[in-house]
Amino acid sequence: MEQEIVKNILCSCVPKEFTEILVESYISASKEYRKGNWKYVGNELGQFVESARRIVEHMVFGSATSLKDKLPLFNDSELKKYEQVSTSAGDSWRIIIPRNLYAMYCIRSKRGMIHANEIAPNKMDATVLLCSAKWILAEMIRLTSKLSFDETSNLIDDIIAKEDVLFWDVGGVIRILDNKLNAAEKVLCLLYYSDKQQDASLQKAVEYKNSTEFRRLLKTLHGKRQIEYCNGLCSLSPLGIKVAEKIISEKDAIA
Repeated sequence: MEQEIVKNILCSCVPKEFTEILVESYISASKEYRKGNWKYVGNELGQFVESARRIVEHMVFGSATSLKDKLPLFNDSELKKYEQVSTSAGDSWRIIIPRNLYAMYCIRSKRGMIHANEIAPNKMDATVLLCSAKWILAEMIRLTSKLSFDETSNLIDDIIAKEDVLFWDVGGVIRILDNKLNAAEKVLCLLYYSDKQQDASLQKAVEYKNSTEFRRLLKTLHGKRQIEYCNGLCSLSPLGIKVAEKIISEKDAIA
């Protein structure tokens, strides 16, 4: 499903600039989650929370804090402002969405330093943050969509679909978990995950048996200007980045 459908639905009710940030930050967070970059998921969803708060302001109060201005401090008093306002906006806009956003805000912003002997919470934090973002985005679509019942239901199913991690770090060797990708696609994704890798390292990660054929594959990617392959070192080109992002995006819920 195209992102533009989601944007068009939301733009029919809220300012375009808020919608753009909301959807793009969600897509970026989904990509980082698939790459296993747990900390970056939180960074991207920080922008999601800020744009979603502005959308809630617009729906509840009829106007919203400009992108140029700082949002009010997010706390219980701010939540009560939404709840107590006299408006036709339903409970989702006044209560449920804001409280989910506040939970996301707390996880992202108030997680303190951990000790060396403690288990890092980054993966579980990224998982709950992304799931919360999915619910909020899906709820906004449910409340604002003018599409048919079936079209809206299918769109919501796409959004809330479980994200699968694409990359797996096994003792320093990165594996691509989607076996449907061919060797060339895996190489591009591996370089997108970590650029500038030796051909031998890539061959090991892809588990390509024939070294001569693998180098021929790399030369083909070089000829397509998707990578730079010189003296055994492989680097992703701007064109290669676009191709790799397309491969990853096609696995995203609303890419």
